[in-house]
Amino acid sequence: MKYISKNIQKYLTKENLKSYKSLCKQRTLFIKTSRPNPVVMYNKWAKRRWTGIPGRHSFYYIEDPNEKQIWKDYWNKIGFFCYKISKIEMSALEEKERITCKPGTMLKYISGRNDSDYRKGLRFLLEEKSDRDHYSLVSIGGHSSFERRIWKWKWVVQQLEIEIEA
Repeated sequence: MKYISKNIQKYLTKENLKSYKSLCKQRTLFIKTSRPNPVVMYNKWAKRRWTGIPGRHSFYYIEDPNEKQIWKDYWNKIGFFCYKISKIEMSALEEKERITCKPGTMLKYISGRNDSDYRKGLRFLLEEKSDRDHYSLVSIGGHSSFERRIWKWKWVVQQLEIEIEA
């Protein structure tokens, strides 16, 4: 994950927020300043050569072993930044889960820009934690009222927010 959404960022501690912002700056600065030059790539199956910028998982097309190592190191460094950012994001998601996912809490759908009016009106009553990774929710409102569903914890945390606390 490159960026954490604003509604999740508010659950970060101050030091985590500070380190998240510095990691994002370091990542963009690294991408802008140290991008290697385009390289010649070759596909044995299609017997075709081309010059371009290889993606994260297309090292095997690069002909020159030195260039291959340069690009591998470049993408590994970017992957390191993304790994650190995802660790911070996971701590924020766990904190939001601890606060919002209590039995009897009324949750509402966080509507995005492109969502329909139907989704904006969705409300859920959190019943219980059904197992380690899932919650049992009852939908209230919409065309499927009082329908019980089991949702994964990450979806509940990312897509819903507290309307009425238990």
